[in-house]
Amino acid sequence: MAATKTKPEKPLNFTEATRTIHEMEGIKGYYRGMVPGVIKASFSAGLYFGTLAVSKKAIQSVSDNERFVNSSSSVVARLVQCILTNPFYVVKTRFEVIGFNEYNSVWDACKKVVEKEGYRGFFIGLRVAFLRDLPFSGLYYPMYEESKVLVSAALGHKSLTEDSQNDTVSLVTISAISAMIANVMSCLITHPIDIIRTRILFQFYNKDPT
Repeated sequence: MAATKTKPEKPLNFTEATRTIHEMEGIKGYYRGMVPGVIKASFSAGLYFGTLAVSKKAIQSVSDNERFVNSSSSVVARLVQCILTNPFYVVKTRFEVIGFNEYNSVWDACKKVVEKEGYRGFFIGLRVAFLRDLPFSGLYYPMYEESKVLVSAALGHKSLTEDSQNDTVSLVTISAISAMIANVMSCLITHPIDIIRTRILFQFYNKDPT
């Protein structure tokens, strides 16, 4: 099938996109890429926080600057995560494209990527991922930690412990609010790079179904 450069006359809204997916592929169309997506998400979380703990401890041994420790350890953790999870991201993204039915399973996708593109096919878009994810991590974790201090002060909490139920509830609330603030700020700064990364990945399997 030849690749196409055409684009729709106007962007689909949510309702139109939902209807299009259902008309072309039925209910199963809404679950494209779910298996590699679940694998990636599960593996990513454990890998990131595990590496974060190790790198943070190592960096604390050479620096007592909390901002530097938080930022650099988060960048190291994201670097390792990006490299090891990019293959899942490649497969997941290809599965999600409507009309791309070359792969029958995750294992089949892996075999065909190796056959047609070599092992480097699993790392398409990795450099762009570095440009997006490493700055995101360098911004997010320090912002999260500092937001907790600001939110705690705003809510009238000088310190938080998990010794009582009230403190536990306060800890969850402050952590959730701080995470949202850090995520919004980091996304505003790095989202344009995420768009570029998706476009780079999409060009390899935007196939003409006819």
